[in-house]
Amino acid sequence: MSNNFGVFAALMRRDLKIIRKSIGKDIIDGGILCLLQVLIFGKLLPIMGMPIASIGPLYLVNICQILFLLGFNLAFNLVFDLKFDRFIQYHFTLPINKKWLFGQYVCSFMVKCITISLPLVSMGLLLLKDVISLSRANWLAFAAIYATSMVFFALLFLTLSFRYEFKWFLDNIWPRRLSPLFLLSASFFPWYKVVAFSKFFGYLFLLNPITYITEGFRRTLLADSQYLPFWLCISIIGIAIIGLIFILSRAMNKRLNPV
Repeated sequence: MSNNFGVFAALMRRDLKIIRKSIGKDIIDGGILCLLQVLIFGKLLPIMGMPIASIGPLYLVNICQILFLLGFNLAFNLVFDLKFDRFIQYHFTLPINKKWLFGQYVCSFMVKCITISLPLVSMGLLLLKDVISLSRANWLAFAAIYATSMVFFALLFLTLSFRYEFKWFLDNIWPRRLSPLFLLSASFFPWYKVVAFSKFFGYLFLLNPITYITEGFRRTLLADSQYLPFWLCISIIGIAIIGLIFILSRAMNKRLNPV
């Protein structure tokens, strides 16, 4: 246990040092995107006739978009390493259990996502305070759904990294996996509007964990009963996390122990 924790802490310190070196550039890049979105959601969409009540639910999808982009960057780097650099083999020579090692990967991803996404989302919500009311927000529940979502995204992109080969990943990961996962969810429309339009699509979207993540953000920050309940969202995300751990374990063993 002490050896595992010592190596875990050393790897985390290394990753934190790397994150500190790039955090300024990442926040500047994300800040430009955030300001453009504030302009669109705060000024242009209301001028075009979008109801103020619809801006909040749509803007919160920005959190998922940031996590998708950061997750893809993590997955691409790992897939590239598995194909060419094989730096991961060095990690396997360290005196650390594989479960601890991949726990470190998950923690590193969460730290990077939090340090980048949380300031940007907070800045956006602050600048959009005239069109998005957070007076009834449940911040403790939001922190729980936010942290749980971080674990889900970390496991999701680690699973994609180990499950698919480099060439297939480059050619197909967005059109065949990530885009359907994002689009076939309650991202652009709250779930209750989807089910009111089509029960088939409403129930189909319930099979997608991203639906529960976006609805969880809306329920905890906007505090409106028309969104899916918090307990349901965090429960389904937890179940999805358990499923991803099982799939990741099998994909990792198959990739690293092909015999």
